[in-house]
Amino acid sequence: MVKYVTYGITKENFFKAIFYNENHMTLPCKPLYGLWGSRVDTKYGWKDWCEDSGFRECSDVNKMEFVLTKESKILEVHKEEDILPYIDSYQLQIDYRPFPRPENMGTDIMDGIDFKQLRDEGYDGLELFISDDYLRLHNGVFNAWDCDSIVV
Repeated sequence: MVKYVTYGITKENFFKAIFYNENHMTLPCKPLYGLWGSRVDTKYGWKDWCEDSGFRECSDVNKMEFVLTKESKILEVHKEEDILPYIDSYQLQIDYRPFPRPENMGTDIMDGIDFKQLRDEGYDGLELFISDDYLRLHNGVFNAWDCDSIVV
């Protein structure tokens, strides 16, 4: 069974949030709610990114490990083609211009992940293996995902 780790939350202060409830307003490639983590044995995970970016201290004090149930349905993304059926393009409603996909450069079209469609298809989470194809995935719809990670 795969073991995941997250930092900044512990079992004592974790309350299960509703995943895929709605997109984040300024980061439509991320859900507004969810539990984020990385596989404990990943090439470049949450702890590595936090240390490199200075985002947060990662220690045993603010660490929580978790495993998923056998029934969990997770969309694994190793390459751009894995997420294409779940990309939702729409007109920007706010003045925010992250990295658009090449076909939307110079327009006010924004690409996001259709978390509602994922939820409707029975997915409990999404796991991104960004290190498998970093340049293509990070410069596309996953521009704000900085490491191999899962959100459930």
